[in-house]
Amino acid sequence: MTSEEEPSIGFICPLYLELKAVLATFDEQLPGKRINGIDHHYGRINNRKTVAVNFLWDETGPGPASVSALNLIHTHPSLERDGSHCFLVGIAGGIWTPDTDVRLGDVVIATRTWD
Repeated sequence: MTSEEEPSIGFICPLYLELKAVLATFDEQLPGKRINGIDHHYGRINNRKTVAVNFLWDETGPGPASVSALNLIHTHPSLERDGSHCFLVGIAGGIWTPDTDVRLGDVVIATRTWD
C-alpha cells in the first residue's frame, strides 16, 4: 500500500474465529499480503482503510499479543497517527460484578485511561 493508502484502523485477532468475524465487518475486501510471516488482511469499513492480522503463533496471551501489535504498528506506522484506531479482538465468557454485567456477545471497548 502506498502512503495515501495506509490503514487508519487495525485489528489484532488472536484466534482465527475472531479474524473471520472481523473480516465479515469489512464493506470491501482488498488483496492481502504476508509480511514477516503474518497474513495482513486489508479492506475498507465505511471508506476507512483497514488491516486485520492474526497471531503469528497458535497460542494466546500477552506475549503473542505484544509481538502482533508491534509488528502491525511497525509495518503500518499510520496506525499511530491521530484519528487512527487499533483493536484487540477477543471472545470472552463474561464478567459479572454487582456493578457490571457483561455477557457473551456483548462488546467491550477499553480506553487508554488508567485510574
